[in-house]
Amino acid sequence: MCGRAYISRRHIRYIEEKQPDLWATWQKSKFGAPTENGDIRPTQALICARITQRGPELLPMRWGFARPYKNAIINATAEKLTGKFWGIAANERRCTVFVSGYFEWVLDHRGHKDPRAFELPQKGPMWLAGLWEEDAEFGPCVAIVTCEAAGHMKEMHERMPVILDAPGVERWLNPDTEAAQAQAMAQPYGKDIVIFPCLKPSHDHIPELEDIQQQGNNAKGKGLFG
Repeated sequence: MCGRAYISRRHIRYIEEKQPDLWATWQKSKFGAPTENGDIRPTQALICARITQRGPELLPMRWGFARPYKNAIINATAEKLTGKFWGIAANERRCTVFVSGYFEWVLDHRGHKDPRAFELPQKGPMWLAGLWEEDAEFGPCVAIVTCEAAGHMKEMHERMPVILDAPGVERWLNPDTEAAQAQAMAQPYGKDIVIFPCLKPSHDHIPELEDIQQQGNNAKGKGLFG
C-alpha cells in the first residue's frame, strides 16, 4: 500500500534543473509554485506528470479518485489494471507521481506502530506509476498503482507502490502503451530501496536518517527503532 508520501525542496529543484521543459509546463499563475511537504496525505495534492495532446505536462493532482459511496480511492491494484474498474484509465489515462519517498508503519514488539521512510539510494527522487481521472468537483485526481511487495519490503507491508526507472517512465506515459502492457510493467521494484526509522510525519519536516541517529537515547523507548 502507499498512503502517505513526502516531497523535498531539493527534489522539486531537481525537476526544475534536470527537466526544464517539463518544469516549464507547470502553471504557476494557476497553481502557485510547488512546495516541500513532509506529510502528503490522501485528498491532498501530489506532483504528477502526464501526456496530453499538447505534450508532457506537470501539474498537481488530488490524491484519490472521488466516489460518493466510499472514501477516496488512493491506490490502483496492479493485478486489476485490465479489469472493469481500472481498465479505461490504465489504457488512456496513465500518469507518474513525483515524490522523494513514502511512509509505512510497522508494529514493534510492544505493539506500537512506528513509521518507516522508504527512499531510493543516494536520495534520488521516485517516479511512481499512477492513473488519473478528471472530477467535476476536484479536477484531476490520481491513484497510485501498487503491486505485491517483494524482498525486504514484505516485512513492512504486503503491497508497495510501482516505482519506475527512467525507461519505465517513458513506456508508462507513452500513449501507445496499452492496459495489458502497463499491467505487465507494474512489478515490484528490482533495485535497492533504503528503509529507515523516522520521526512522526510532519508537513514541515522531511525525514532524514540522521534524525534518529542524533536523537540517540531519547529516541529509544519511544518505539522509533521497532
